Amino acid sequence: MQRLLSLLLFLLFVAPFAQATTTKASDFGYDPSNATAAFRAAIESDFDTIIVDLQAEDWWLEPTVFFGLEDKSIFFERDVVLRALPGAFDDQNANLIRLVGGKNIVLEGYSVSFQMNKAEYDTIAWSEWRHCLALWDCENVSIEGLTFKDSGGDGIFIGGSHEFGVGYCKDIRIKNVLCDNNYRQGMSVISVENLLVQHSRFDRT
Repeated sequence: MQRLLSLLLFLLFVAPFAQATTTKASDFGYDPSNATAAFRAAIESDFDTIIVDLQAEDWWLEPTVFFGLEDKSIFFERDVVLRALPGAFDDQNANLIRLVGGKNIVLEGYSVSFQMNKAEYDTIAWSEWRHCLALWDCENVSIEGLTFKDSGGDGIFIGGSHEFGVGYCKDIRIKNVLCDNNYRQGMSVISVENLLVQHSRFDRT
């Protein structure tokens, strides 16, 4: 009820002045065998709200890095799975999704998984760094409802490097998240200013 009231207030007082534009990620040429190009094109498009929509197959992705992404709200429809493409993560630092220098970003979806192939990585070069989601030097990021599982590193990594920016993340909010069966840790907090984690679970790590 409180969430519905907040939404109504937003629509009444904010929406009339906003210039939000929305698109579906599949409109950028979803390929059931490798959806990387469509996913990247949607996120990097001029639209500020992207809906990653449910398809008959999962969203199979190669390692995907976004530099300097700003002012993006990315919503995942129920039961969407972003899945690591087998054989595409030989690099020991390959992440399913990596945000570098991102600002004002929302990632939200329920019954949605970012899923890698933990068993596969045991058979190739050892690594602790094949994360489901890595945040480097990001500011004002909200992550809600998502599941991060079966990585070759962490479910979520939060850190920074002076190569990319100030050397830490800032104002990160994580709510109702599940990190399950990740190789190293459910979440690694390396360097951050203002981190809030609510109602989340970190299992089997």
